[in-house]
Amino acid sequence: MASYHLITLTIALCLLAACDDASKPQQEKVASKEATHTPSSEKIENFKKQDVNDKSAMQATILDDIKKKLPILIDQATLLTEISMKDNAFIYHLDVKGIPVSVMNTHYWQENIKKAIQVQ
Repeated sequence: MASYHLITLTIALCLLAACDDASKPQQEKVASKEATHTPSSEKIENFKKQDVNDKSAMQATILDDIKKKLPILIDQATLLTEISMKDNAFIYHLDVKGIPVSVMNTHYWQENIKKAIQVQ
């Protein structure tokens, strides 16, 4: 009985050792991928020069991400066609069909469209 446990334990250790060796080449591949994504010294210097309160990089990233998804159908009558920035404010360009201007000028409609855009 003891020899059975010893044989089972030996086989299990051999299998574990084999599994461990199989993962080493994968780790090398991951390490080499990370090395290719290392930022250049120029990018690091530009990062260091940025003002702590500078929001432009984050705003540009947000704009780029949203622009990739455009146009976005907000609801049955509203299509978000463009987004831009001016004076630290996002400007949404909408095509609206079938809703009178008098309705679009109401606070109620404007608040609802803001909520709808945030959900998208």
